[in-house]
Amino acid sequence: MPQDDVVYEVMSYLMDEQFGDIVEDFCLQHCDIFDVNTEEQKFEYTNVYNKFLKLFENKLEEFLKQRKVTPQEFFVECKRLQDEEDDNEIIDFLTALSDYQVFIGVMKEVKLRKK
Repeated sequence: MPQDDVVYEVMSYLMDEQFGDIVEDFCLQHCDIFDVNTEEQKFEYTNVYNKFLKLFENKLEEFLKQRKVTPQEFFVECKRLQDEEDDNEIIDFLTALSDYQVFIGVMKEVKLRKK
């Protein structure tokens, strides 16, 4: 499989309902500690964020392993696409998934929906 195909496959995997359910379950389990009425960043948020990153990294590594692609090869291909493509939508999407502020916003949204 060409290496650039794996980046598109990863994006499809991350947008798939099955992965979405994994993320939703995680958010529902951990959203209660988030205070939707303040912008204050509590230390507990960092712990939950780190757990999410670990979950995300594990799922991504499992997916790559099934396709016989190392995380390093995936990173190199992402970097190449970022440098060569005019439209960085895929890279922006992948970056947003690991962005702390985006994570905090999602957790607060899930908490509000949960009520």
